[in-house]
Amino acid sequence: MYFAGLIAGVLALAGVAAATPMISFTSPPATDTGQLFCVNQINDYCDTTAFFGGRSLDDLNLGGIAPLFKHAFDNWNGTPLNPGEGGGGWTLNYGGGLTGFFDVTASVDYIGNHSLGNASAGEVHIGVDVSHVDFPALGPDEWFVWVQAISDNFGGGTTLNLDVNNPGCNSFNPADPAYPCDSNTRAMNLSANTLTFFDLPHSQFGNLGAPPVFFDANTYLAIENTANSTLTLLDGFCYGFQNNVSATNSPLPVLTPGANVCSAQSAPSSTPEPDVSTLCASGLIAIFVIGRRKVCRKLTAIG
Repeated sequence: MYFAGLIAGVLALAGVAAATPMISFTSPPATDTGQLFCVNQINDYCDTTAFFGGRSLDDLNLGGIAPLFKHAFDNWNGTPLNPGEGGGGWTLNYGGGLTGFFDVTASVDYIGNHSLGNASAGEVHIGVDVSHVDFPALGPDEWFVWVQAISDNFGGGTTLNLDVNNPGCNSFNPADPAYPCDSNTRAMNLSANTLTFFDLPHSQFGNLGAPPVFFDANTYLAIENTANSTLTLLDGFCYGFQNNVSATNSPLPVLTPGANVCSAQSAPSSTPEPDVSTLCASGLIAIFVIGRRKVCRKLTAIG
């Protein structure tokens, strides 16, 4: 009976490990355009590099909210973007713990003349399907939404805020934290294929010697309660890109997101995490060793 209880416990822990939300890429994402002649910077080379996180934000932040998102939310909630706009009075909660996975399609590209191999701007494409995610039940006045925090220096200085005021969308409400660029983002009665996410951030290249133009994002699937102005984050992903300019066709610096872009934790080591079968085997071996020691102690006592 004792061994049966221990085995059940190990299998339960293995089940928890298996339920960790993961990021699944439809195909390996393209993360570098390669060096091209700059359209606006004569004799210079332009290159766009991107990253697409392979672990969910819940996983990276150990069951907590990514700091970049929290800071962006606080900025939006406390300081209106324009008079009469912005948050104020919204409450941020964390629900976390989704099961299933986000199916991500992502790539980096450039804007320019592809036949001539020159670039005037860099961009990333990202789309996310959630048909493999198990959704929690909604309560009264609740909606599933996407919500995205962005940090960029498109205007020269670094800004950190929620992506709620996008002029490329047909309609948006800057006083609502929901990401505005998906007409299907609200789904009271969710159909698995309606709550997709898509974004196409892009920017011109900067001048040689200036800091690279960059864009970083934390994107969460969330529940918005419109009656009490509450946003409850579930889980999400991170991605970003930077535009590089060099004087010669030389190696470019590797794009390494800062620790505060996707999580408060240091970058994961290259050592792969053990899979569930390994955890189970290790647990069963431990049970056998513990049980054997108990039997030996009993025999010693009898002797």
